[in-house]
Amino acid sequence: MVQFFNSSLVAQGPLQFVNLTATLYYNAVGSWSMLVPYTNALWNQMMAGDFIVEVNWRGLFTFGGKCEQPGYQDSIPGASSGSQPGPFISLSGADYLGLIANRIAFPSPAASWVAQSAAASDPVSSMRLETAIKHYISNNIRRKTH
Repeated sequence: MVQFFNSSLVAQGPLQFVNLTATLYYNAVGSWSMLVPYTNALWNQMMAGDFIVEVNWRGLFTFGGKCEQPGYQDSIPGASSGSQPGPFISLSGADYLGLIANRIAFPSPAASWVAQSAAASDPVSSMRLETAIKHYISNNIRRKTH
């Protein structure tokens, strides 16, 4: 199942896809790309601002991330003439780790930089890894850095 979210992480609906490719790593930023059938409504939603794509792969694992640049394609690259007719929207981006890569993750997200202490921490336990990553993203990505 693939769905997309707005920049406030509110689900906007499911996405039907024609193809999906992902290169995921255990502890490094991965990438994903997909082709979805074109509709004016979907294109307009995606052009309205930042959005996040999330893929639940048969309940085994979940990945996704911010779409860096949606594009338009009139056919599937390398496909034979019997393939699904276009047009298509191409989506791609880094996985969730790309949202926090090269950013400071504050040990105490509610405190300013100067108020951080050596004892500060934001531990998580007894949850799936993607839930923990989403926790750190939501606690740190909206934070203003000074």
